[in-house]
Amino acid sequence: MPASMDYLKRKWKNNKIKIIFNSLTSSPVSLEKSFEIYARYNLKQPQFKTPLSCTPITKKEEQEWHKWLNERGYTHFYYAHVEAQSSNKFEFKISFPKKDIRTDRYLTKYWLWMSYPTILKQLKKCESLPPS
Repeated sequence: MPASMDYLKRKWKNNKIKIIFNSLTSSPVSLEKSFEIYARYNLKQPQFKTPLSCTPITKKEEQEWHKWLNERGYTHFYYAHVEAQSSNKFEFKISFPKKDIRTDRYLTKYWLWMSYPTILKQLKKCESLPPS
């Protein structure tokens, strides 16, 4: 269960709301492997700057973030589309596709560096999927 969904389930369980979690990958994604790949593509470049930031991320900041996640037992993450809708009662649904919708499972290139046409192409791909 994604931590964010567990939180919503606990906080909203007494509300008339339907929460639908649609994963974009067939299974959770490994944080460890993602960190390795993300570092290879993003952190080892000279003068790397984090999105919406003026200064390069430091090795210490990166390590502190990993430590914080580790201490809380976070080992995986999810790419998902989450909907919250009015309902007659509390409902909660999680679904995973048979095949990955998001084919770039690991954080290779940060989405803020994607071109506008690439973002539109990704959104069109999502729109073409059948409703869950």
